[in-house]
Amino acid sequence: MPASFSAKEFINSPIQQKDCGSCYAIATMEMLSARLKKAGENVFLSVQHSLDCNYYNQGCDGGYGYLVNKFFTENELVSENCSPYTGEDGVCGTCDPKKQSRTYKVKDFKFIGGAYGKTTEREMMEEIMNHGPIVVSFEPAYDFMYYSSGVYHSVDAEDWILKGEQQPDWEKVDHSVLCYGWGVTDDGKKYWNLLNSWGKSWGEDGHFRMRRGTDESHIESMGEAAYPYVVNKGSSFAQKEEPERTFLGLDEQSSNKNKMF
Repeated sequence: MPASFSAKEFINSPIQQKDCGSCYAIATMEMLSARLKKAGENVFLSVQHSLDCNYYNQGCDGGYGYLVNKFFTENELVSENCSPYTGEDGVCGTCDPKKQSRTYKVKDFKFIGGAYGKTTEREMMEEIMNHGPIVVSFEPAYDFMYYSSGVYHSVDAEDWILKGEQQPDWEKVDHSVLCYGWGVTDDGKKYWNLLNSWGKSWGEDGHFRMRRGTDESHIESMGEAAYPYVVNKGSSFAQKEEPERTFLGLDEQSSNKNKMF
């Protein structure tokens, strides 16, 4: 793996999620949009369409990126122009996918590493390099909201690393962001390149760097990836619709454990 890598050229400007627990939907739409752009389809997918229509999640009351991807294996994604972000829950039907010249779906989705809690630093790097940005989630400490620049870290390393133990199957996370690369500072500190959803005035123009390789704030515990495609004809990236499939994932009737806000 190279010492540094960035897919920043494929991502959009930071979104301000406002008073809405939509980070999970924003990060997922950022990932899918970046991957489409990497393949030659320049579109920013609508976060609002997911908030308004996805019955697997709870809109501005939070949800799971995994279930955003599940919903869009079954239903169509639309562009931001068709259903602009408002920062509050709306009514499904504002944008009719059937009337759009271009719509999109998710072909497949996964937890990086094969299952929840099995993500590793190297597998995250491989996924980003080979397929584009990914969604990561973490448990931000109180001081994170005051981050302005540099490589953020709250501890030297998570307890399981310091104690030489196996990574836990479950680690608490409640904020999702886009991870699009990695690097190393001049003094040898490894970090991730990430895009937040708190607007351009926060952090490094809406972006931030977080310590890499120490499971900082549990950020290396549950990376997520998905593979979008164009549904409509007239694009070299379009694919035929596939039969509906059943994916084994999070229980739709589960508790709020690790729901993202």
